[in-house]
Amino acid sequence: MITILIDKSITEFSNSIADTENSVPAGGSTIATTGLLGVSLLQLVIAVSSIDKPEYNNQLAELKDDLSTQIDQDVIAYQINQANNFTTPLYKKSK
Repeated sequence: MITILIDKSITEFSNSIADTENSVPAGGSTIATTGLLGVSLLQLVIAVSSIDKPEYNNQLAELKDDLSTQIDQDVIAYQINQANNFTTPLYKKSK
């Protein structure tokens, strides 16, 4: 089961994090979401300030797209590894 998070509300997302019945979302998705919010804040600061640097907006838009994708990609990667009993090199269970 693949969980898609990017379209959830902030309340739904935060409730999902606190839900002990599900293993995702957790750290990766939460960090990507935090980064996404930070980039959005930077976009606001640039928009309301006298900074005239279009390249900043382009770079921030790319970063925002990347972080949006990573929110769900983290969940997908975790669920695939979980389905494979964490036998991939990135997620080995400790004994």
